Amino acid sequence: MDQQTAQELMTHIVAPAFELFVERRNASLLELDFALLALSNAVSHFPNISDWPDDAESSLDYAVLSAEISRHWPELGLYDLNTGEGLTDHSSEIGDAIDDLADIALDLGRSLEIAHVNVSGAVSQLRFWYDAHWDDHAADLRKHLTWLLNK
Repeated sequence: MDQQTAQELMTHIVAPAFELFVERRNASLLELDFALLALSNAVSHFPNISDWPDDAESSLDYAVLSAEISRHWPELGLYDLNTGEGLTDHSSEIGDAIDDLADIALDLGRSLEIAHVNVSGAVSQLRFWYDAHWDDHAADLRKHLTWLLNK
């Protein structure tokens, strides 16, 4: 992937998604769902070449991101991980929509920090994190959002 394409992906896909996830800006749950789908579809096509700086330090803090997301998305919370629905007495696995969104936002934010130094490395690292970590969070959260939107 050339530098210009990588920069455009970070500027037009990753940065707006990060801002939506953390700041909301009056977005609806449907817009959140669409952003997760669009982001997942885009990142799943990024190159996965393990080309990023090993010594990249991040200024982002999970607890701070999680608190911001919780404040801006109060309707998100715990859910039945198997069904995506609200918790019941029969829920055997519990999902946390705030944790899902915070984990995704943390990886997006870290890739945006890396992009200032190595944009192609940032794209590659984001793809790695997608495959290794947050694609499951996105799928689980989208299942829960579908339930919230249809209840």
